Amino acid sequence: MLASPNAFAKDDDSRREIHQGIKQGDIKSLSDILVISKDKVVGEVIEAEIDRKGGKWLYELEVIDPEGLKSKVKVDAKTGDVVEGARKAQREERREERREERR
Repeated sequence: MLASPNAFAKDDDSRREIHQGIKQGDIKSLSDILVISKDKVVGEVIEAEIDRKGGKWLYELEVIDPEGLKSKVKVDAKTGDVVEGARKAQREERREERREERR
């Protein structure tokens, strides 16, 4: 995964709230999230946003996988758990099927 994208917040109030959440340990930094989720998210992260949904802070990562497919993955900003969009197993299955077809 690429560790260079910045997470974008919608406004200055959100930025302050995010900064405070990081200081208090309620939100992990984007760099921490990328490290924690690297085994669960296949591909290169090209964009990241953070937003509060249903009382939880979520990072939305835009990812391009090794096959060039773009997807969005939502990651809990406090725990680093992938909560939506984890398709690693499906992609691995497709790759294995394609390898078998080539043989």
